[in-house]
Amino acid sequence: MLQLIKRNLYFRRWTLILYFMILLLWPFHYLANQDGVIGLSFVYLFINVIAVIDSAHAYRLFRRLGHNQAYLFHHSLPVSKMQLLNAHYVTVMMLTAFGALLIWSYGIRESMIDFNGITFSTMWLFISANLLTFIVGFPSCSEKMNDKIPIIGYIFLMLFLIPFVICIILVTIGMVKFDNPLYFAPLDVGIWYFILAIILALISYLYQIFSIIKR
Repeated sequence: MLQLIKRNLYFRRWTLILYFMILLLWPFHYLANQDGVIGLSFVYLFINVIAVIDSAHAYRLFRRLGHNQAYLFHHSLPVSKMQLLNAHYVTVMMLTAFGALLIWSYGIRESMIDFNGITFSTMWLFISANLLTFIVGFPSCSEKMNDKIPIIGYIFLMLFLIPFVICIILVTIGMVKFDNPLYFAPLDVGIWYFILAIILALISYLYQIFSIIKR
């Protein structure tokens, strides 16, 4: 499995190099902020861009593995399907953790969604979206993508549409039941989104393990 993880990380080597470079700039960013100077704002902006485009690492890794029929080749390799599954999960979680470290280290506190005091912080949304790729984008196996939801549609759905709908629902409940649209505010729903993503990712993992054993 270790060789599979190395292969996957090699496919995403430019992303890792970029992450390392940005992380190396952090001390300069910190010192600039200590002096009351606007720091490396372009890096700050770039991390926000990364938080969006890299919120579907599993999709981007899949593009390097081949098209949707490539699973026939990967399943013919002298490795077990369990090893392929574990390598896929570990790789995506490693890339996600690295990306989350960048967001956290630069102190990005802004929320991608903020509606009447109901917010979804950037870091929790980034992690959640990556975890949810397992059950939404690759429900059957890690080498076969759900082609009904392309990467752009997935990112829009997980980062913007679903959080916005949740905000509207909470505000509506506050208005109808408590006669106060700000009843739940201030509230960062991102942490609950993250917890839900963990549960669904675990369910997806156990389902795929069960499918492998059953075969």
